Amino acid sequence: MNTLEAENNEYRGVFAVDKLNDGWDVLNLFDIVRLYETRDFNASTNSPGKTTMSEAQLIGRGARYCPFQISVDQELYKRKFDQDVENELKICEELYYHSAHNPRYIFELNLALKEIGIIPHEKKERKLKLKNSFKESAFYNEALIYLNEKEKYDRSDIFSLDASIIPQEFKFHLRTGLTQTTDIFEEPTTRRANNSVTIKTFDLIDFGTPIIRKAIDKLDFYWFDNLQSFFPNLDSISEFITSKKYLGKIKNIIIEGTKQQLDNLSSVQKLEFVIEVLSKIEETIKADKIEYKGSKKFNHYFLKDKIAQEKELTFSDGGPDQEFGKSMINTAESRLYLDLSEKDWFVYEDNFGTSEKKHFIHFVNKTHDKLKKKYSQIYLVRNERFFKLFNFDDGRAVEPDFVLYLVNDKLKKSVYYQIFVEPKGNQFKDKHGTFENSKESWKQSFLQQLNAEGKLTQIFSDKEYTIWGMPFYNKVLEGDFKESFKTFVF
Repeated sequence: MNTLEAENNEYRGVFAVDKLNDGWDVLNLFDIVRLYETRDFNASTNSPGKTTMSEAQLIGRGARYCPFQISVDQELYKRKFDQDVENELKICEELYYHSAHNPRYIFELNLALKEIGIIPHEKKERKLKLKNSFKESAFYNEALIYLNEKEKYDRSDIFSLDASIIPQEFKFHLRTGLTQTTDIFEEPTTRRANNSVTIKTFDLIDFGTPIIRKAIDKLDFYWFDNLQSFFPNLDSISEFITSKKYLGKIKNIIIEGTKQQLDNLSSVQKLEFVIEVLSKIEETIKADKIEYKGSKKFNHYFLKDKIAQEKELTFSDGGPDQEFGKSMINTAESRLYLDLSEKDWFVYEDNFGTSEKKHFIHFVNKTHDKLKKKYSQIYLVRNERFFKLFNFDDGRAVEPDFVLYLVNDKLKKSVYYQIFVEPKGNQFKDKHGTFENSKESWKQSFLQQLNAEGKLTQIFSDKEYTIWGMPFYNKVLEGDFKESFKTFVF
């Protein structure tokens, strides 16, 4: 049922009655029909009852995924059109709940959906608009933005098993049938065994090529056509078994038993050990397989074609960041007020981001006078899901919150610095209060690789573009960010 969308699945639909409580991840649930009118609203607590909460959770499960991918930059199991309500493909993510006309019940169901976080308690509509002064500038009409693409990884540079992902050792125990006895008249620490157990270490190839080949025949993963999808430079099964690049490098198979057992392993025992070792190696290979990578070649686009002149934004109240969705130019809303109308370097009329994003805008504001001494043009562009970058290692998407443009006209060629910045709140830090070992650390590492790894094609004779990525900005760690910023910029 989890693969209904697969081309080779002969089942095209499932109609179920109360069958979605068994742990099925409902990837493509489109209709729920309520065929009873029972209500169990708890009037004393003014809260939905158990049945209504259960139905709300069912709706939540059905609305969680969209198992379709229109382009390679989309995540397969993630909703894609919640912020793009005009897109006709939004119908693929719509779930319909059918019930008899019962306004009171629908009210209670909405309460339950709010309680479990499927729909927000309140929504705030905001409009992001480019400043007219920026739209009239030469920079807006001429500036480029360099972005990379997500590419299918063909694994053509893979020539061996990656030793770093293969288990360092494999341990097995043989049933010895041995017992230990203790004489009640002896000290408790004195024991006599009627035989001894030892260990012996094998290389995989020690079990013999015929045994390994038979084990491979029993495991679908190791069939040659599938192996080639992981190791395209592999020429044969024989090479996979014997070569030091592949299974020939597998060592440290540690077996515990009596000396007699270890010296006289049967073919059946050897086969069992090899199958177990290959199964563990299969798990690590699958877990490490990378389907995509981010291209190191960056293509140019006109900035005005990548950012919207005007965009409707929807924010939910009650989130962990009380600044999220609040106007930065409204003193009644934001404690981080800044009159952006006076800041020609900020291209939008307002900013509705989190407190960390607002702190970063204040950082640019404090630094602006010093920047102006070196750079003739300074523009900070907010990225409201207008563009993405793709991680070089595995193709994961990154949407940097800001791109800062600095233009230096004092050189033979005008140099346009395109600097990507991602502010991150304290909740994303690791246990040491940094981002070095956090779940988001891969994004920071990727951004910091941009200048060294990104390849740009220059198209102007009198202008040169270069891209930089900064470490995460965080107000608490602003001093560290400032040092990195100074190193790059001044």
